[in-house]
Amino acid sequence: MPGAGTLVPQTERCPPRHHEGGTVALNCLAGCSSPLGGTASLAVRGTTQRTALVFLSGEQSHAFGTSTAGKVTAADLDFELWDLGYAALDGACLQAGITRAELLYARVDLTGGTEAPSLRDLDLIAPDLGWRHLDDDTRALQQRTFALGVESACERMGLGPLSHRGP
Repeated sequence: MPGAGTLVPQTERCPPRHHEGGTVALNCLAGCSSPLGGTASLAVRGTTQRTALVFLSGEQSHAFGTSTAGKVTAADLDFELWDLGYAALDGACLQAGITRAELLYARVDLTGGTEAPSLRDLDLIAPDLGWRHLDDDTRALQQRTFALGVESACERMGLGPLSHRGP
């Protein structure tokens, strides 16, 4: 079993990438048209416990989990699980040739809990960000963070409110 921060591909379609002393490999979807259209995935060890890590502008935002009973709730996670999520994002960004801050949002799904976490999915294209699983105050704060990330991305691309002003 690989150690934390080392991801092993399910197929050999994408070669392993080396990053910060660990091997990070992505399993790409056949026929994807975008370098971000792939998913990082590992074989799941028969557990139904899932945890979703949500990142906004490349940074930790919030998490929610599905228990073995099927109930979905907000989760407060150990930094080791967030580190695994960051490793998945770093691998995707390395492959795409972008920085983590250029990701508007991302969702990393893990299985196995804190004892034996495994990467299940990496979703960079329109993921469910799990807003409804957060309390009102946390949701408002994280949605504001998201809005600021969108504004920043628009500014970087020259689409900000002042970018089309005439002389």
